[in-house]
Amino acid sequence: MSYDGKSPMFKKKIRAKKMFWDRIRVVGFCTILFVFFVIGLLFFLRPDKSILEKRKLAEFPKAKTAKLVNGEYFTELSTWYADTYPMRESMISFNSKLKNMYGLHANELHGEVAANVDEIPDTDDSGKAPTIAPLITTEAQSKDKDKKATSGDAAKKETTTEAGYNVKDPEHGKDGTLRDKGEEAGTVYISGGKAFNVYYFGQDNADYYASVINTIATKIPKGVKFTEMLVPTAFGVYLGENIQKDLGGSDQEKAIDYIYGMMSDDINKVKVMDILKDHNAEYLYFNTDHHWTPLGAYYAYYRWCQSREIVPHTLDQFETVEYPGFLGTFYAASGQSETLRQNADTIIAYIPMGTNECTFIENGMEIPWKVVYDVSEYPDGGKYSCFIGADNELCTIVNPKIHDGSACLLIKESYGNAFAPFLVDHFEKTFIVDYRYSSKDLVEFIKQEGIDEVIILNNMEALTSEHSNMMLYLFP
Repeated sequence: MSYDGKSPMFKKKIRAKKMFWDRIRVVGFCTILFVFFVIGLLFFLRPDKSILEKRKLAEFPKAKTAKLVNGEYFTELSTWYADTYPMRESMISFNSKLKNMYGLHANELHGEVAANVDEIPDTDDSGKAPTIAPLITTEAQSKDKDKKATSGDAAKKETTTEAGYNVKDPEHGKDGTLRDKGEEAGTVYISGGKAFNVYYFGQDNADYYASVINTIATKIPKGVKFTEMLVPTAFGVYLGENIQKDLGGSDQEKAIDYIYGMMSDDINKVKVMDILKDHNAEYLYFNTDHHWTPLGAYYAYYRWCQSREIVPHTLDQFETVEYPGFLGTFYAASGQSETLRQNADTIIAYIPMGTNECTFIENGMEIPWKVVYDVSEYPDGGKYSCFIGADNELCTIVNPKIHDGSACLLIKESYGNAFAPFLVDHFEKTFIVDYRYSSKDLVEFIKQEGIDEVIILNNMEALTSEHSNMMLYLFP
């Protein structure tokens, strides 16, 4: 009897074989689900914070009658279960690698594009907007402490100092502007192995920020120099206008001109966009993180020196140290993009010549530290912490090579961390306050410490009413 593939016995054997493998697959799938379920029940393996994403993870929800009735408790429970699942970040990374196998992903966008973005108001022919008045009363200054979580000449290409030195801009190289548009899918844009956060202008926040800075200017004691520095993000420096418009973003240079135009003429408003654009073929911003690199911060320091007629130090005067393998905030926000992982950053830090010693305050305790700290053993996502002990309420640096009583106060968010080391060699004392973590009365602090210069430094993404109120709170 021959089997031609159509006999009942042959078909029966085929069905039996198929049923056997179907059972194997079902049992295997159920076993995998059970294993992952058991792992999920191991509370001691669940993380409570993400170093990569720089945030605390969801906490186990408290059962309340109202939440149980409306179902909110179970939603929070589901969020906690997913957010703190053991090996979550490793699984996200594995998923990213799988997606990367589907094809080339040189250009990506993660998140949602903003639907409504404010138009940036025009300035007059001199680049001036109507000066906005300081605030008379503020809610920020009466809030509970527990709730606190250059002038146009600065942009000149050449400046003659009081000492008679002729200071010229560093030679800039080839144009590094990216003009090839990639795929659109969100607000973290990846192109050429580098990530960008799409910038959206908000007029209310811009106007309020200018008003807060004008208010602070009236609080600073007479005779103290006051510098305001708005720093563009990589979006405004690296990307061509065509890409910025196609992504629905706003022109940061125009936004800075508008905001500076509303500030008092007595404020030293340092513009850094031009010098950063002149050097945008260089490593000014990290590939995988939203911060600028120490090199980008150096060019801003250079502009500040010009605005104050100070001879800037050259890069070759500094000792450098490198920390490779940095994977920053954009790497986390993109779901651990394989493209970004393959373009991991190296932090090249410049150590001050006068001293590398500092102290910072944490939970009321003074901790001895380094201006540039060795983070070679830190996790990949934590290496930007190499500067000044990272974000804290007060960092103090005393330069033993200077004895003129000079003192500078830098008020900043995290962009100021990479900028601070360049100030050390110009003052006997350098104080750095992160306004997000401080509750100091800075008016009294400026008087007590004999501070000569106050610098406020913010990147363009930090211009929120929340941040503005935090700064204002420090100037009662």
